[in-house]
Formats: sequence, C-alpha cells, structure tokens
Amino acid sequence: MGSPFVVRAYKALTDFKPLVRLLHEVEEYDHDGEDISEAAVQAQLNWPGYQPEQTCFVIEHPQEQQLLGFASVFPQSTDRCAIYVTIHPRWRRQQLGQMLMDRVLLCAREMEAKHVTVNANAHNEGANAFLNQHGFWRVGDAWLLHAPIEIELPEVIWPEGYTVQNYASLRHFPTLVDVSLRSYADKWGHIENDPEDAEESVARWLPLFDPTGLFLSFAPDGSVVGLCRAAFNTAENCPPHRLIDILDAPGVVPEHRDKHVHLPLLLTAMHWLRSQGQHAVALQSWGDDEQTIANYRDIGFELLHHFLAYRKNLR
Repeated sequence: MGSPFVVRAYKALTDFKPLVRLLHEVEEYDHDGEDISEAAVQAQLNWPGYQPEQTCFVIEHPQEQQLLGFASVFPQSTDRCAIYVTIHPRWRRQQLGQMLMDRVLLCAREMEAKHVTVNANAHNEGANAFLNQHGFWRVGDAWLLHAPIEIELPEVIWPEGYTVQNYASLRHFPTLVDVSLRSYADKWGHIENDPEDAEESVARWLPLFDPTGLFLSFAPDGSVVGLCRAAFNTAENCPPHRLIDILDAPGVVPEHRDKHVHLPLLLTAMHWLRSQGQHAVALQSWGDDEQTIANYRDIGFELLHHFLAYRKNLR
C-alpha cells in the first residue's frame, strides 16, 4: 500500500495561514529561535529573488486541513542555494523529512546549484543528526546576539594607527566591494563565499543601508581592512522600547584579524545607532569563531542562539 503523504508545491493563497500554524507549533517544540509571526513569515516569502510557489513545498494531512511539513529552496548565489526543512513534531520519524529533503535537493539541482547550505540550532540534536545522516558536513557557525536597550556602551578605542570612516564620506563602490569580499569570503554563510557574486551582492544590499551607518576601518598604511553595517529601526506605530536595531557582525580582512579591529568597529556602529535613538540591538554573525563572540558578550551582548552551518555538494 502506497504512502498517503504527498509532497506538493506551496500555494500562497491557501497555504499561508496553515504554514504559520505549522511553524508556530514547531517553534514551541524545538525552541530554535525562529520568528514565526505572520509578518516575519510573509517578509521571508517576499525576499527579492524568492519564488515560493516554485521553490517551496509542503506535505499536508491526508484528511485534515493541516500542514505536516514545509521545505524551501532559496538561491543565495550562482553556486549555492539555502534550504530549509521542517516537520511537525508529532509527525517526525515517518520519512516525511526524507521526502521533503529529496524534493528540495532536486529543486536545487534543477536551479543548477553546485551545493546547498542549511543551519541547525546547536541544541537541536534531532536536526543535527538528520543533516549528518543525509551527507551534510559542518562548515561553520552562525550566531544571534542581543544587546538590551539599557546597555552602557564603552568608549571606542582603536589600535594605534587605525581609523574609521563612514561610507557617506567615501562613496567609492569598488573599495566597498573589495573590502566586503576580502573580509567575508572565508566566513561561511556570506554571499562573498562565491567571489564572482560579490559585486552584485553589494549592489543589492547597499541601497538598504543609510551610508552614514556603514563603517569602514583603515590600517595605518591607509588600506581598507574592515566593514560593519548598522540599520536603525524606523518602524512607525511601535513603542521605542520594542524597536530593535540590526547590526551585521564586523568583517575584517584575514591579515588584520589579530589587530583587535572587530570590537572598535562594532562599537563605532553601536554608538551611531545610539545617536539615532535608544533601542535594543540584534547582532547577526555568520562565520565568526567563539572568541570573537565572547568579545561581544564581554561588552554586554547576550547570546540568544548558536547555529551550526552545514553544506552538501550536489556536483
């Protein structure tokens, strides 16, 4: 007798509400730190370049109007797709995860990706075991940290000879592309892992940032050696104490990482955010090591989630 479960394409018109319910029940069980509000889920489905009805898949209950599983494929670069697979807690260990994994890997191959990447919360033993069983290997870490609204910011102290400048006063796109590529290329999880996509990536995210909140650090010889991006939350109709600003963790070129540039670069961006208004801050990091994260915690950031990053080659 065949399986009553079928993988089908996601349908935005009818599946959105059941998807939010599924993700809510998964988060209640797994505590992975996912933002599963309707607004957050809708925002993800509306990401530029995302085509949910072509690259998202579901398994629904054979008799009831309930989604049992969801999976997605998102093209991050020419060579890489990010995937996501989740199953309702009560329906795990019934091969549903295998069915969705097979479908997203096929979709990624059809998109001519060379490899896929996926993150799993470090505490989620089941998710990490599932990925290991399916031929993924660990390639890095991702971290989410939080600075409360009342955090007291230390003074910014730069190593001797190092300086900082915001992009509003520089306005030189090739320099920005160069430092972005050199700072993040070896940090797994960044678009810059694929060098041929770096320029297009910077051109895509640059308009989203206030150039006065985009900071570049300079070595004593005048070369650009680091980058940090800050985004001040300007949402309307939200009390200030509930607003959260966003910081992308600083990137520093490899030959200057032992010069302790990360922290003053981060603090420069933090002080800029504070000058705009006093909000909590979320710090997003891809590829940083535990010592760098410990340095951020030393100035008051709290670690919310630690994710393990995985990769699987497709060809």
